[in-house]
Amino acid sequence: MNTQRKLDKDNFNAVMEDLAHSLEFQVESALSEQSGSKANSTSFWPK
Repeated sequence: MNTQRKLDKDNFNAVMEDLAHSLEFQVESALSEQSGSKANSTSFWPK
């Protein structure tokens, strides 16, 4: 039972890490897209 719980926890951490990486990538893509467009980058962030 304990090993199963540890596996689940490790798996959860791995999934969260993957999520964080893909989220980071999406944000970077959005930011570079935004700066490439004619809209200035300040309009990307709500004031």
